[in-house]
Amino acid sequence: MLHDSNGQHSSPQPSINKVKYLEMGLNSLNLGVVVCDSNGGIIFANSQAEKMFSTSYGDALTAKEFQNLIHEAAKGNYTNQNFDLFGPPKRSFLAKATPLIEDQKVVGFTATLEDISLKKQLDDVRRDFVANVSHELKTPIGAMQLLAETMSIESDPDVLARLSSRVEKEAIRLGRIVEDLLDLSRIESSGSTEKRNQPIDQVIQEAVSRVSTSASLKDVSIDIVLPKDTPEISIDARQMISAIYNLLDNAVKYSDQNDQIQLEVVDSVDWLTLSVRDNGIGIPPRDLERIFERFYRVDQNRSRITGGTGLGLSIVRHVVENHEGHITVESEEGKGSTFTVWLPKDA
Repeated sequence: MLHDSNGQHSSPQPSINKVKYLEMGLNSLNLGVVVCDSNGGIIFANSQAEKMFSTSYGDALTAKEFQNLIHEAAKGNYTNQNFDLFGPPKRSFLAKATPLIEDQKVVGFTATLEDISLKKQLDDVRRDFVANVSHELKTPIGAMQLLAETMSIESDPDVLARLSSRVEKEAIRLGRIVEDLLDLSRIESSGSTEKRNQPIDQVIQEAVSRVSTSASLKDVSIDIVLPKDTPEISIDARQMISAIYNLLDNAVKYSDQNDQIQLEVVDSVDWLTLSVRDNGIGIPPRDLERIFERFYRVDQNRSRITGGTGLGLSIVRHVVENHEGHITVESEEGKGSTFTVWLPKDA
């Protein structure tokens, strides 16, 4: 029996009968619900089920998987089954059937169909992420273990110096991976950004300061081009500094000795754009769609040399999305790349 907020018994409005309420409730669910008689004849299908059956993959669904479900339920068996339809687009479903039993006889059954495509995609991403993290951490840890074992039996001071230097480099690499993972985790888990109006030049200077050491080691100069009147924009400064730093760090890594990087800000009516342009190795067209994925690297061998973690551009993408903007990239192999961040001024 239903109760209202005062604890009194309540009943449905007299203008709508209980069957109508039940139908409305089933139609509001985000899964398909079908009620059949003992022969598999459909007595009721809610709106989600009808939508599923009316799509291009509906024939395959009803002809194979759904009928299998019906046969098992008609025997009085509870069934639970996952299946994929390869589309396009590929879809994944979870089907369940529960017999309706009266006087120890199956008089019908209820079947539910849930589209679990997004959940399965997220599970796949999570599984791949764990596998990638394990691989990335295993490499420097394994190298340090091997170097430590070698040092324990080595007595030559010069050899020990070289080995200790390599241990230090691997430790720095491990530290970068952990820092990037923590940074990415913080940015991804942020329900909202802590925005306030910031002069964009201050944010840029902080990001340039962070990358200055690695840039100076390669004699790479960073040319900053700002509008005459420095614009302010509502941003989360911490996140935006991280994004600009990662764009600059990426440009430095893939630039040659004595190269120049240009960071340009353009202020328009609706958008503030920030472009980082380098003259490095460029990105093959086949890789452009994937460069923002976690741990994806265009050049695996070069990444090992430069110490890249493969997380920088993923961090940039999430920061930009948190600011309701978008990022574009233009690149030509052997001639360099330009990453442009578009930030809405009214967000």
